[in-house]
Parts: sequence; C-alpha cells; structure tokens
Amino acid sequence: MRKFVAALLLFVSPFAVCASLKPSELAAVQVVDQFVKGCFINFPYPEKFTGWLAQPGFQKLSSIDAAAYLGGYAGSAWSVQLDNSRFVLTILGASACSVFANDLDESMTKNLVVGFLDYLKNQGATYQSKS
Repeated sequence: MRKFVAALLLFVSPFAVCASLKPSELAAVQVVDQFVKGCFINFPYPEKFTGWLAQPGFQKLSSIDAAAYLGGYAGSAWSVQLDNSRFVLTILGASACSVFANDLDESMTKNLVVGFLDYLKNQGATYQSKS
C-alpha cells in the first residue's frame, strides 16, 4: 500500500504544484486524487472511509438530492467543495464508490485515470474499463 501511495503522489504531485495549469486541469488533478484516496484507499475500510468523509468540504446530501446521483439504487451521496474542485461522491452500500464532476479538463482527467489504472494493472490488479 505504501508503494501505491508513493507512486500516486509522484504521479500527481508535478501537476499539483504547477501554477500554469488551467482551473479545469487543477480541478481534474484534485478530483482524481480524491477519488483515489476515497474510493480506492479508504472505501474498503469502513472506519477509515467514515473518517475520510468527515474532512472539511464534504457535506452529506439529503436522500432527495442524493437520488439524482444514485440511479434508483439505495445509497448515499456527498457534495464536496474543495479549493480547486466541486464534485459529488456516491456510495452504493459496500459495493460501489463513484465520483461525478463537471467542468474538468477532459484530456487531463483521462490521462490521470488511465495512468492510475495502468499502475494498478502493472501491480497485478485486474479491472474492466467502461470507456
């Protein structure tokens, strides 16, 4: 796990410190970073995930507001407002964790996600990409 976190930080940190990135690129870096921290690192561990959700900027949505993101399934959703990004995080029980974000730089987001998935694949993980 430490190797994974170190690799992710090395992967994301050059983008995070670069002041010349557009706001949509900065948002992409932050959203993908939070997705990895939340859905991959903390989600499998309920206590850690609950603590991660308690950070500033995370607000649980009402069941009525969350329904728009849950696609008819039972679950919960949080509105997240951070310094560079806004997104919605959803969970469906113990089986799925997702992030919905608008106004991200498409190519930056895709490159970050593909890089992360390639890293996982190189570490022996299996996944199925929908895109």
